[in-house]
Amino acid sequence: MLGTIATAHMIVPLFMGKSYAAAVGPVRLVAVLLLAGPMASLLSGTVLYALGRYRAYLIAGGTGAATAIILSLALVRIFGVTGVCIAFVLAEAIVACTAYLLIPHELRDLWKNPMIPVAVFSGLLMIVGVHFANSFSSRPFVVVSAGAFVYLAVSVLLGRKLLLQQFGGAR
Repeated sequence: MLGTIATAHMIVPLFMGKSYAAAVGPVRLVAVLLLAGPMASLLSGTVLYALGRYRAYLIAGGTGAATAIILSLALVRIFGVTGVCIAFVLAEAIVACTAYLLIPHELRDLWKNPMIPVAVFSGLLMIVGVHFANSFSSRPFVVVSAGAFVYLAVSVLLGRKLLLQQFGGAR
């Protein structure tokens, strides 16, 4: 998500052509879906449904659908495509939040995984690396590679011990 937000100004014209430069803003907005969508799917579609909490699953999906409809009606007329993007991403976020509130309390600790702060910190440093690389080069491959290198290097340095602890017994 952070990589897409940081490099959209280079990637969109590269793959779609320079005439699609206006799509950079909507791409950055929809990039948040790379976080909101899997969270909604995990919490609602996997956890609630797998636990047999079909009513809670329906409530989470229904709140997302209602949010999408209401926000689309309100925002599309005002903001056009940008409004659609905002409505879509917020609807997924609402599904995730609603599902989280409806999962059993004993499962709410799933966010306490120590790898999450490592991934967030690595992502933030990746943005710094992308910005730094972008000031020296306008070549997308160089900038994206620099960001990926920073992310992987920081993740390995900070998360190596945690990963070995989690997967050490899987031999």
